[in-house]
Amino acid sequence: MAPQPVTYTGDGAVDTASSTAWLDLLDRLKISYSNWTYSDAGEGSAAFRPGTCAGGTYAGTAVLTDSGNFMRSRIRTPDNFPTS
Repeated sequence: MAPQPVTYTGDGAVDTASSTAWLDLLDRLKISYSNWTYSDAGEGSAAFRPGTCAGGTYAGTAVLTDSGNFMRSRIRTPDNFPTS
């Protein structure tokens, strides 16, 4: 799981610098990860903006929080894992 440094409650601002450092380490060690939460709760760790899950539209970036946009960007970036 990818760390999303927010408070213990899941709220607060996403610390993208710390998240990037952790994800870079996981990439170097070839350890997979996923987003902390795909909920639309009104907290910093949620991937979707509040009310998104009830709406049924999940495409694009307008429905994503800062955390969601950060993780979307990371998983859309190709890994550089040599296979030989």
